Amino acid sequence: MMTLKYSLISLIFSSTCFLCGIINVGPKLGNLWSQINSNSLVGFQSFIEKLIERNLGDPSLYFSLIFPLLNVNIFFYLGSFVFLISFVLIKLEK
Repeated sequence: MMTLKYSLISLIFSSTCFLCGIINVGPKLGNLWSQINSNSLVGFQSFIEKLIERNLGDPSLYFSLIFPLLNVNIFFYLGSFVFLISFVLIKLEK
């Protein structure tokens, strides 16, 4: 019963985070990362370009996959993570 209570609270919290992510309240992941340490963000881009890209002159993977992920609101990721935890808690309860 206690697990169900925590899972319902986490579902409400994740719904609130999703709503904040959809209406764009709060920072984006890339902006937050650049405020904390911008050198590591640039180094991450260089690492991805060297490791994964086949054509180094055209960093299409970074701009088509990684850049959109960095451009998503941080609350959307938080809501997704908490939703997965609540889903696991509900499945463990049964």
